[in-house]
Amino acid sequence: MQKVPRPDSCTVEGLDREGNKATFDLDYSFHARVFQHEIDRLSGVIMIDRVKRKETICELPEWEKYWKDKEDEPI
Repeated sequence: MQKVPRPDSCTVEGLDREGNKATFDLDYSFHARVFQHEIDRLSGVIMIDRVKRKETICELPEWEKYWKDKEDEPI
Protein backbone atom coordinates (compact mmCIF):
# COMPACT_ATOMS: atom_id res chain seq x y z
CA MET A 1 0.00 0.00 0.00
CA GLN A 2 1.42 3.34 -1.02
CA LYS A 3 0.29 6.31 1.02
CA VAL A 4 2.46 8.53 -1.19
CA PRO A 5 1.67 7.51 -4.75
CA ARG A 6 4.59 7.35 -7.16
CA PRO A 7 5.23 5.60 -10.46
CA ASP A 8 6.62 2.07 -10.10
CA SER A 9 9.69 2.82 -12.17
CA CYS A 10 11.87 5.59 -13.51
CA THR A 11 14.89 6.07 -15.73
CA VAL A 12 17.73 8.17 -14.38
CA GLU A 13 20.18 9.76 -16.79
CA GLY A 14 23.21 11.73 -15.74
CA LEU A 15 26.97 11.79 -15.64
CA ASP A 16 29.34 9.64 -13.61
CA ARG A 17 32.40 10.96 -11.76
CA GLU A 18 34.45 10.98 -14.95
CA GLY A 19 31.80 12.85 -16.95
CA ASN A 20 30.59 9.80 -18.87
CA LYS A 21 26.89 9.32 -19.54
CA ALA A 22 25.24 7.00 -17.00
CA THR A 23 21.71 5.57 -17.25
CA PHE A 24 19.85 3.58 -14.60
CA ASP A 25 16.48 1.90 -15.10
CA LEU A 26 14.84 1.64 -11.68
CA ASP A 27 11.83 -0.69 -11.73
CA TYR A 28 9.55 -1.63 -8.83
CA SER A 29 12.18 -0.86 -6.27
CA PHE A 30 12.87 1.13 -3.16
CA HIS A 31 15.53 2.95 -5.18
CA ALA A 32 12.97 4.17 -7.72
CA ARG A 33 10.81 5.65 -4.95
CA VAL A 34 13.78 7.26 -3.19
CA PHE A 35 15.09 8.79 -6.41
CA GLN A 36 11.67 10.24 -7.25
CA HIS A 37 11.43 11.65 -3.73
CA GLU A 38 14.79 13.40 -4.12
CA ILE A 39 13.89 14.81 -7.55
CA ASP A 40 10.65 16.13 -6.04
CA ARG A 41 12.68 17.92 -3.36
CA LEU A 42 14.86 19.58 -6.00
CA SER A 43 11.65 20.74 -7.71
CA GLY A 44 10.17 22.13 -4.49
CA VAL A 45 7.60 19.34 -4.11
CA ILE A 46 7.44 17.87 -0.62
CA MET A 47 5.88 14.64 0.61
CA ILE A 48 2.82 16.43 2.03
CA ASP A 49 2.03 17.61 -1.51
CA ARG A 50 1.77 14.01 -2.74
CA VAL A 51 0.34 12.03 0.18
CA LYS A 52 -3.17 10.69 -0.51
CA ARG A 53 -4.57 10.98 3.01
CA LYS A 54 -2.96 13.52 5.28
CA GLU A 55 -4.26 11.76 8.42
CA THR A 56 -1.82 8.91 7.71
CA ILE A 57 1.19 11.15 8.39
CA CYS A 58 2.66 10.05 11.72
CA GLU A 59 5.68 8.49 13.36
CA LEU A 60 6.57 4.92 12.34
CA PRO A 61 5.20 3.13 15.47
CA GLU A 62 1.80 4.82 15.03
CA TRP A 63 1.81 4.16 11.29
CA GLU A 64 2.52 0.46 11.87
CA LYS A 65 -0.22 0.26 14.49
CA TYR A 66 -2.97 2.15 12.65
CA TRP A 67 -2.19 2.22 8.92
CA LYS A 68 0.27 -0.49 7.82
CA ASP A 69 -2.27 -3.22 7.03
CA LYS A 70 -5.18 -1.00 5.99
CA GLU A 71 -6.34 -0.93 2.41
CA ASP A 72 -6.62 2.43 0.72
CA GLU A 73 -10.15 3.78 0.86
CA PRO A 74 -11.62 6.04 -1.80
CA ILE A 75 -11.12 9.71 -1.06
